[in-house]
Amino acid sequence: MHRTWRILGAVAGVALFAAAVWFALAQVDFTTLRSVPPAYLAGLAGLVAANILLTGGLFWVITLSFDASPRVGLIRMTELIAVSGLLNYVPAVRAGLWGRAAYLKLKHGLPVRQSAVILLAVLTLAGMVTGLVLAAWLMLGVHAVAGASAGGAIVLSTLLGLVAGRLLKRDVTAGWSWLVLRYADTLVMAARLWLAFAAVGSPIGFNEALVAGAVAQVVRLTGLTPNGLGLSEWVIAWLVARSGPGVDVAVLSQLPAALLDRAVEVVVSLAAGAGAAWRLRGVAGNPRREESATDEHGGVEVER
Repeated sequence: MHRTWRILGAVAGVALFAAAVWFALAQVDFTTLRSVPPAYLAGLAGLVAANILLTGGLFWVITLSFDASPRVGLIRMTELIAVSGLLNYVPAVRAGLWGRAAYLKLKHGLPVRQSAVILLAVLTLAGMVTGLVLAAWLMLGVHAVAGASAGGAIVLSTLLGLVAGRLLKRDVTAGWSWLVLRYADTLVMAARLWLAFAAVGSPIGFNEALVAGAVAQVVRLTGLTPNGLGLSEWVIAWLVARSGPGVDVAVLSQLPAALLDRAVEVVVSLAAGAGAAWRLRGVAGNPRREESATDEHGGVEVER
């Protein structure tokens, strides 16, 4: 019976992965890639990869404060983020979110409830960063967004490091770094949009890109559509059209850059998700192989 369930689980996993690939490819217009110089595409791909690494780092450092045993390594968490990011392209079911929680429960004994708390913490951090960016835009003007929001992030990071343990009612590891990583992730998203708009011949300022990127990340995290498909592109186009002098006010004219960014993101997500899934499959499929070990100074994964 146990073997039957394992086979059924493997079949379901392959089917779900195939569905994620199909939905990701079917809903993105890749014609936007044809006329873009390779240097821009390479730059965008590198920035998307940086987003995956920063998100993995954020989930990893937050998870260190919870009850995973053995500890989750940085590499392993980044692999899980890459796979879940791909699986989240499947509509409605949030397969990536539930799959990551199930893996952490099975392999690291992390209660599903704690996975939910970790996700809530990440959403809260994203909301804090977006709040800082929007407050700077509305109160000081778009020209001051980057400087003001960065200053606010430093102050809030310091405060968060002091109160995170009390809020969660547990010992917290490097609580000061949580908002720093979230803000860095948003800066990378802004750099992606800044580069994408330059690539399609409609350059914008970094501050405008930061406003659009911060809001778009929240839209994607909330999962109103699979990974924010469609919705986040319109949000980006609308915000860019409304912010900053010298930008065309027509929302439709801003869509090509947002679509270019999404197309590159899908390509990188497919490659990263497939590679990470293969590595995780190799670990899960060999019960004699220890999944990971952690050192004494922060839980960085060491394969055995």
